[in-house]
Amino acid sequence: SRFDLVHTVRLFDNRLSALSTELLEALPRGLTRLEAARNGLRELATSAMTSLTRLAVLDVRCNALEELPEPVAGMPSLRQLLVSQNKLTALP
Repeated sequence: SRFDLVHTVRLFDNRLSALSTELLEALPRGLTRLEAARNGLRELATSAMTSLTRLAVLDVRCNALEELPEPVAGMPSLRQLLVSQNKLTALP
């Protein structure tokens, strides 16, 4: 489908509190960049992160995240993890 050709999804400034499993699983498998800065995110769905195998950039700056899901550490294509201005005390 044409949706599979999407490489970047920009969700910044949408007042989202979570990136749910349903949302993350609906993203195209070829996604390389996910921008979700400035939302108020408190959580990222753990199980769905593993399906984003081509994701190179994850931008979750300026949110309310206290932790990142463990699968983020094992994302094979991830090159940039932008997490400043959150409530993180450690990285996976």
